[in-house]
Amino acid sequence: MPEASRHTPQMTASHPNNTPPSAAHPARTLSAALGAILLDWRAGHPGSSLLLHDKGLAVPPAAAKALQNLLEELQTRSDDPLALTVLSNAVPDLNPCAGLAADGAPDAPGSEPGIESLIADLVALLGPGDLHEWPDWPTHAVLLSAAAVEALARTDTTAGNAPARLRAAGGRLVLADTVFLHDPRHALFHRELLDPHEERQPPPWGVLVERLDDWLRHVGPDRAGSAGETVTDTVTDPISDLKADLARLGAAPAAPTLHITHSWGGGVARWVETFVEADRDGAHFQLRAEGPQSGKGCGQRLALYFGNRLETPVARWWLQPPIQSAVVHHAAYRDILDQLLSRYGIGRILVSSLVGHSLDALATDRPTLQVLHDYFPRWPLLGVNPAPYLRPATGIESTVERAV
Repeated sequence: MPEASRHTPQMTASHPNNTPPSAAHPARTLSAALGAILLDWRAGHPGSSLLLHDKGLAVPPAAAKALQNLLEELQTRSDDPLALTVLSNAVPDLNPCAGLAADGAPDAPGSEPGIESLIADLVALLGPGDLHEWPDWPTHAVLLSAAAVEALARTDTTAGNAPARLRAAGGRLVLADTVFLHDPRHALFHRELLDPHEERQPPPWGVLVERLDDWLRHVGPDRAGSAGETVTDTVTDPISDLKADLARLGAAPAAPTLHITHSWGGGVARWVETFVEADRDGAHFQLRAEGPQSGKGCGQRLALYFGNRLETPVARWWLQPPIQSAVVHHAAYRDILDQLLSRYGIGRILVSSLVGHSLDALATDRPTLQVLHDYFPRWPLLGVNPAPYLRPATGIESTVERAV
């Protein structure tokens, strides 16, 4: 991480909702004037949080809102001082896109505006939702809770001593892996070369980097392919198409729907696809049970997909132990399900198939509807028609002996 003294950008103060402050601060360097900025803010806005950012770095309303929502969520758990920072290509060590472009691909600032404007939305979708402790004061953007402003509002506070003072007051400096700010003054995919004897330390948000790489390779005409390739106008622009889908995710009038299903295709897959396509204003995810290795079970892993974009997952988890057909309860499955319900704010669940899943899917606190494409697991023999084995009064036999 570069020392603060090596990069002292001009900073501006604004409310987290992206409205300007009542009194503008003069242009000052962060390293020398942090304490003065905070003292001015506290005098004019006592008890208020503060978003500080480089003047040349625009903070879109969606990013400001995401940071403010995260701050409010964390403050429900603790009222200790808190400083939140984000990923950005403004700081080499905080750029999740560094090195993802193909060798020789355009990498000058602003060289690929379609991709650059897409990254923030992809980070919001693909980031696991983790908070990473960060040692150095952010030089690009930081949201301070009111308690953090109070702890640091001293005339001699600088970027160099702010992290230690914050921690001495019981506070934390953390980085959110779901918010990305693009700096048009810096290349998006550039990564410094190492000497032959050096080895690069993996970033704490390595999962996000892997997912970004996967998605970028599936956007447009081989994003990781030949240098200089661009999207043509003769076909639908896949970048614009993806951006439109991601925009719907943020603007949907209702919370997203989660579809529980298998990965076998057929009528179930077609039904889910049609349902998602018909709900043009809604946001949808599919949680699919997958069995990539023969004979190892229908639920060896779970894969989460965004809408009908099945070429690459949002996230993927291997289950241990794998689910052979279906189980009543599975601790790892339940943990994964709870995490994604919270991470993506799922509002309802539509269960199209429990093949490869746990019945935990039917026992969340979300409204849940089971679509009876088949009668599994009540009727576990998917290749046998259950009609001859129905009892008029009680339904399907409690055992399958009559069917085998």
